Amino acid sequence: MRFRSFRSVSLLIGLALSLAVVACGGESSSGSPPAPTKAGTPVGKFPGATVNLIRWAGDPWEAATKDAATRWGQTTGGTLNINAIPYENLQTKESLDLSSGTGSFDILYVHPTWFGQYASAGGLQPIDKYLSDGSMNPSGFSSSEYIPSILNQGKFNGTQYCLQDQISTILVAYRTDLYQQAGLSAPTSWTDLLTNAPKLAKPGVAGLAIPGKAIGDVSDIMSSLITAQGTWWFNPQGKASLDVAAATKAVQFYIDAGKLSPKGMLNMHYDDVTTLAAQGGAAQVVTLSTELAWLNDPAKSKTVGQWAYTPLSINGKAGGELIYWNWCINKSSKNPKAAYSFLQWYTGTSEQAKFAPKAATGAATASFYTDQTLAQALPFLPAMQQALANSNAQPSLATWPKLQDQIEHDVQAALSGTTTAAQAAQAMDQQLKSTLGT
Repeated sequence: MRFRSFRSVSLLIGLALSLAVVACGGESSSGSPPAPTKAGTPVGKFPGATVNLIRWAGDPWEAATKDAATRWGQTTGGTLNINAIPYENLQTKESLDLSSGTGSFDILYVHPTWFGQYASAGGLQPIDKYLSDGSMNPSGFSSSEYIPSILNQGKFNGTQYCLQDQISTILVAYRTDLYQQAGLSAPTSWTDLLTNAPKLAKPGVAGLAIPGKAIGDVSDIMSSLITAQGTWWFNPQGKASLDVAAATKAVQFYIDAGKLSPKGMLNMHYDDVTTLAAQGGAAQVVTLSTELAWLNDPAKSKTVGQWAYTPLSINGKAGGELIYWNWCINKSSKNPKAAYSFLQWYTGTSEQAKFAPKAATGAATASFYTDQTLAQALPFLPAMQQALANSNAQPSLATWPKLQDQIEHDVQAALSGTTTAAQAAQAMDQQLKSTLGT
């Protein structure tokens, strides 16, 4: 299963108004106050406590969660059950549980587009007091171990509810062998990508490949392109704030890149362009960071060891979109301390590092990106760190699915030649202002 900007499935009617705020039950009577412990080890003892977690089904993430659940139980004495279901059913299942107040699922895996709705309706358990409680965390732990721009995505109206993992962003991968053969220096801007593409192209090898399918990929890339220019779709108050000139440049890049990409790029998504690159069919590719492990997987790639990585940049400024998932605790959980114990441990560097090389995902902790062993397994981590240093989070506005559709429609219209870059950017701006206000 690829990790990308997912479409939001239909909400239950009136979810934001009907979620019950149910008082949190006390911890299992068999639980005992946890003693401080070292990093990399779950904190607390919870004999007899049962914690139920719901997430989408898909390996290696599902398998890693199940393995961690077993080890957490062996250390703490609790039982952690994993309910892995198809992504398409996840929001409906979570919404039903939150609206009923039964607390069937203690731990919820929450996409950003659902988080604000869950939190505003009072369905989630605040965790500020847990993050600051020395007895519930490893010795020396503090919330400063998380990258602030990532941790803040689990905050609503000043209250922390969630911790993050499955971190990814948009990056560029380029063939070092083909660059060397063409006598070209490493690309440092999106202008370089466009200029170098014709020099790298040859029969059977596109100079550049970029996704054009409107399933979230186009929106993610556009978000990175405008971030690199110092603008965003909306301001901190949630009002439209797009710099139309910057958006025009971003769409024009897309148009120019599309002309250099293989035929059919309007129907190509991350998987398609990354597979093409792995099979030797592209010299440069713009794709999601989680896909990049394919390029150095001998089972999937004919171009192992021939790639280098860089963020999307313009005028020396890198830009990225922070793509992530939230781990949250149900307000109606009967074992919230046990649930927190698992989440604090599972989102830490030591646990994320166990499956990161296979999943090709980043973590929310700063130490993850400075780990030399991880950098060897995931050679794109330095580029990812650069992109995340100047990033905007994948939007979590309730209205974003509609806006995302419009943005992608406008870009595709420009790619098809039915509108210009300037017209597409103006259409985006008008839709943002109409939906969000100014």
